[in-house]
Amino acid sequence: MKERHKILIDTDPGVDDAIAILLAHAWFDPSDILAVTTTAGNVGIEATTRNALGLKKILNAPFEVYRGAQKPLKVPFRDAAHIHGAGGMGHYEFDQICELTSDEPAWDAIYRLAKREGKVILITLAPLTNIALALQKYPDLPDYIDVLYSMGGSIGKGNRTPYSEFNYYCDPHAADIVFTSGMNIYMVGLNVTEKAFGDQMTMDQLVPENHLINSLITSLKSYYRGTLSDESVRTGYHLPDAVAVAACIDRSLCVFEQMHISIVTEEGDRQGMSRVESSGTCSVHVATDVDVERFREMLLAMNSLNA
Repeated sequence: MKERHKILIDTDPGVDDAIAILLAHAWFDPSDILAVTTTAGNVGIEATTRNALGLKKILNAPFEVYRGAQKPLKVPFRDAAHIHGAGGMGHYEFDQICELTSDEPAWDAIYRLAKREGKVILITLAPLTNIALALQKYPDLPDYIDVLYSMGGSIGKGNRTPYSEFNYYCDPHAADIVFTSGMNIYMVGLNVTEKAFGDQMTMDQLVPENHLINSLITSLKSYYRGTLSDESVRTGYHLPDAVAVAACIDRSLCVFEQMHISIVTEEGDRQGMSRVESSGTCSVHVATDVDVERFREMLLAMNSLNA
C-alpha cells in the first residue's frame, strides 16, 4: 500500500491551477490536503486568493487557505492575465467563496504545518516567493519537506521568454533560494508539460457529475481553448500545473533524471532560466518525459468529484 503523506499546495489560480487543484482533490484523500497557500502570479494576490477560496467552497473541501506574497522578492510583478483573464478564471466568477482560515501569512503557515506533521509533500504551481520567504525566515524548513514537486522551469524553450518559463521568470531570486536550499526537488518543467496536452477527446469526456464543478470546468475549457487558438497548432489544452500534480499522484508518470540546475537571476531574456550545469551543489530531479495517455486517463477522475 502506498504510504500517505500530508500535502501543501502553493498556487496562483489561474485556469490550469484550478484544474490541478480539482485533480488533486479527485485523487488524494481530501483530509490529506492540509492547505492551499496563494501568491501573486497568473494574476494579483487578491484574485488568486479569492479563486482558492472559491475552489474550497465549490469542492466543500476541508483544506485551509492562507494568503501569501503580493509581489516577487526583487523584480517587478508581471502577471499572465492575457492567458487567464483579469480575475484568473477566464469568464468564470465564483458566486460564493469561503473565508480565509486566518490572517497568518502563507510562509508562516507552510512552516508551521510542515513542522507539525514532521514531513509533508509540497506542491508548487506558482512563482516560488512564499517558499523562499519561508526558507529565509525558517532555515530548517527543508527538514520537514519530504518532496517538493515544482511546476516550473524548462530544459528546453521557455514561454515567457525564449529561455525562461513563467513561474521562475516571475521571481527568479525566489527560485534560486529554493533550488539552493537542499530540498528534495522534483522539477516538472515546460519541456515535459507541453507533451501532455489534454487532447480534445479527453476534454470532451471531462464532464463531472457535480453540476457546480461541471459548470466551472465547462467555462474554463471554453475560455482557455480560446486563448490558445492563435498560439498553438495543437488540438488540446496545455495544463502544466495538472501535470505536476499528476506526477505527485504517481511519480512513475514521468521519467526523472538527476541534473545540476542553476537559476539565472540577472535581468534579461534569460531571467529565471533553469540552466543545466555540468556540476554544482544544486542537484534536482528533472522530468524529461511523460506518459501522455496515462495523464489523460488521470484527468477523467475529476468526473466523480462530489458525485
